[in-house]
Amino acid sequence: MKPNWKPLEARLGPSRCAGFMYMGRINGMHLYEHGIARLYLALDDRGQCFVRRNSHYEPADFNAELAKIVRVLILLR
Repeated sequence: MKPNWKPLEARLGPSRCAGFMYMGRINGMHLYEHGIARLYLALDDRGQCFVRRNSHYEPADFNAELAKIVRVLILLR
């Protein structure tokens, strides 16, 4: 599968995507894992964010999910 960085780049800008790995696509969402924080961002083609809860994905606030990653990175400093 060819990585699709467009949704993440549209939300963060290309330079801030460097810490992420493209993990694939599931149910219409692209999964990006942060290499240090080991947390995921799931984005559809339009950049809408989703989280996995109870074995399914539901819409989520992108800024709140990104803040979780940032908190882990701050703790690991």
